[in-house]
Amino acid sequence: MILFRYLTREVLLTMSAVAGILLLVIMGSRFIRYFSDAAEGDFPVTILGSLMVFHLPGFMELILPLSFFLGILLAYGQLYMNSEITVMVACGMSPTRLLRVTLLPATVVAVLVGLCSLWLTPAGALQTEATLEEQRSRLDVSVLAPGRFQDFGGGRTAYITDFNSDGTEMQEVLVHEQPMAGAEKTHSYITRAGSGYQETNVDTGSRFLILEDGERYGVTPGRQDAERLTFERYTLRLGLSRDRQELNSLEYATTTELWNDPDPRAQAQFQWR
Repeated sequence: MILFRYLTREVLLTMSAVAGILLLVIMGSRFIRYFSDAAEGDFPVTILGSLMVFHLPGFMELILPLSFFLGILLAYGQLYMNSEITVMVACGMSPTRLLRVTLLPATVVAVLVGLCSLWLTPAGALQTEATLEEQRSRLDVSVLAPGRFQDFGGGRTAYITDFNSDGTEMQEVLVHEQPMAGAEKTHSYITRAGSGYQETNVDTGSRFLILEDGERYGVTPGRQDAERLTFERYTLRLGLSRDRQELNSLEYATTTELWNDPDPRAQAQFQWR
């Protein structure tokens, strides 16, 4: 029992050190990528922490087997260099017993990897994509940066010159709305306003962009005429309904759904997990 605890501790400590280093490298790389996207206004910085947590099971699914393998190599290699394994063998520990001692922590690692692969990783991937898609589908004052054109999904691009002193009102707002592929309406709209701010309906939770003192132009590609509307106050609804088609990917399906799906692609995804 003493030898079992000693060997298990050496392997797990080494594995934890290797896993920590690998996790730090991978998460750092992903964090830099997301931080760059947030700086460009693709989504608020406040959701960075949630995105990293959602990715954690996928990282651990790949890191744990490799770190456990390296942990065994490094820990047992050090024990062989110090002649500790030689002493254990001389005292009656057979290679079979050493293998049994190693298999117990290996079983624990296998269960954790299976839990991540079959349940946590797909759930995290779905939550990640749902969070990003929600941010793409809505225009929010919190992600706007002055002097930059920013795409917010749904065919919308916005530009503002600056914010007021308290950051609640935008100055010189420009919004371009392009029809989505397959849409019945082919008009493109350009809305310019002297100022604008965001307003939320407390009853429904719907958010609106209120534009003041501006003009709205509607143009159709291939035609020379255009529509022009002058307004003192114009309300543009933000929270557009999300396109859930992307979220139907097999990557986000539960393991049970893949098991019951006869599609070869679903079965391939199931076998990968």
